[in-house]
Amino acid sequence: MSDYEELNLKNGGRWLFWLTNAPAVNEFIRQNSLAAVKAELLEPALRPSGIAAPQAQIQAHVTTTAIWDRGGRYGGIRVPHFHSAGDIYLLNDQQWAAFSEKVLAGVREKLGQTRKIGYDQLMEVADVAAKL
Repeated sequence: MSDYEELNLKNGGRWLFWLTNAPAVNEFIRQNSLAAVKAELLEPALRPSGIAAPQAQIQAHVTTTAIWDRGGRYGGIRVPHFHSAGDIYLLNDQQWAAFSEKVLAGVREKLGQTRKIGYDQLMEVADVAAKL
């Protein structure tokens, strides 16, 4: 088991990633004036009766009709999003591309400075790179 696996949630959440990138997430939310969407408004089962989902806000950010994963492999929201201060922020494709580019720049820098890694780590990195 790698060091970070204990921080992974069973539903697919990656705590180490979010803890490491929390300042960048909060800065991105601020810089892009992202508006929070409460989970109970996205999830019909949690929504108070008579309250409609914020369809305009959802449609502006989501390019798929499948917001929630019900396949059992991962729980939660299937589209790019952030969790911050108890709120959920949905990102559209352009916003996700901008945020992920910043994260990838940090990954490239870290990989460029790495001279030696363990066998299992190399296999994990190579597997991920092969999927890109």
